[in-house]
Amino acid sequence: MNLELWREALRLKLSEILGITSYSIHDLEPRSLATFRMGEVIVEKVDYVVERGLRVPAYLLIPENVKKPTPAIIALHGHGSGKDDLLGFSKREGDRKGHSQGFVMKLAERGFVVLAPDARGFGEMAVEGGCWTHSVVGLLLGRPIAGMRLWDDMRSLDYLLSREEVDA
Repeated sequence: MNLELWREALRLKLSEILGITSYSIHDLEPRSLATFRMGEVIVEKVDYVVERGLRVPAYLLIPENVKKPTPAIIALHGHGSGKDDLLGFSKREGDRKGHSQGFVMKLAERGFVVLAPDARGFGEMAVEGGCWTHSVVGLLLGRPIAGMRLWDDMRSLDYLLSREEVDA
């Protein structure tokens, strides 16, 4: 079998298994919610549409003194309080404050534009029951949580590439 045909068949099958084929692209309708400074980095709190009725909140870190456009990175958080952990803003009792803190600032200080979005089930996208609720409801709808998060990350990349500061 031709490698390119195999890759395309695999991509299509993975998209089907992850439920990606059930999503449709909507206008991002980006909003800037707040802007503040952390050292030499401008932090903008933003949100944008990933699917009808669902906006993803994120922090956008823009190095102040960098030649634009510049390379960009999407920073994905682990378990905890979502994007807030990446900037050390976690307020929840028992969170491991600072377990991921610092790397997004280091990337921005080195000249990268960094987007840190909340994943479904975390931060401002948390719901009663957390990941479990998203996982079970998603499976019932034929949309595994991995596919939901992948879709959100793909739309986050679309948002990042729409920014004039970013070198696509």
